Amino acid sequence: MGRKARLKQIRREAINNPSPESAPKADFDNTQFVDQLERQGYKLQEIQRSPSVPESNKSLPQL
Repeated sequence: MGRKARLKQIRREAINNPSPESAPKADFDNTQFVDQLERQGYKLQEIQRSPSVPESNKSLPQL
């Protein structure tokens, strides 16, 4: 069996027989993702906008 055929078979088996590991957990805390980001230093309550890009009429390459 070739590599592509083997991959097709593995994908087909995964669709037909999903493993319990890939199933979503029912006891997952919805705020866990936000808590992890805040521990990394991100502040989700503050709006962080990107700096504005100046508009120019001519788009000449810089040399």
